[in-house]
Amino acid sequence: MLNNLFSLKGLMGIILLIPLLISCSPTKIKDQDPNLSRDPSGLILLYHDKPFTGILEVKLGTGNKREIEFLNGKQDGSMKEFYEDEKLAAHYIYKQGEKVGTHKGWYENGNLRFHYEYDENGNLHGDVWEWTENGKVYLYKKVEHGKEIGQKIWRADGKIYANYLYKESGLLGLTGGKLCRTVKGEDGKTKSY
Repeated sequence: MLNNLFSLKGLMGIILLIPLLISCSPTKIKDQDPNLSRDPSGLILLYHDKPFTGILEVKLGTGNKREIEFLNGKQDGSMKEFYEDEKLAAHYIYKQGEKVGTHKGWYENGNLRFHYEYDENGNLHGDVWEWTENGKVYLYKKVEHGKEIGQKIWRADGKIYANYLYKESGLLGLTGGKLCRTVKGEDGKTKSY
């Protein structure tokens, strides 16, 4: 009898908790909602003239859609882009309107499209990768708090098109070209081969 009483109380607690959980779920609205607006600065998203907290669904011209999380009118949390078939196309993270953390994108075939890393101030920081649809690396950059350190770009045939570093003295390395290869030396002078 005592066990039945405890299980009955537990069940009643869960039943009472359900409406509370439902009311706490984020508001989800579509970008065409006439109650959406921006504050005079254009930086804060308003819903019924109050800073919006919830998920904004945006239809893109490509047929894709985005789901963007907002907190007090600013992008905060994840932004996900989906293909028409609901496969994930990209995932971004925002904190108070700034890009932070790792951002990734995928082609429809599931191959990675890009990988970007951001610091807590919204600056690119770390590794930046981009791939072609068939999975070959197209671009790699190393960035420190928004300042590019170096970059490599590959052609479709897998050969390096550009490979350079930024130094205080200027750009060093192979920068690519149609008919020749240009290299800048430590003295800052350009030579073509």
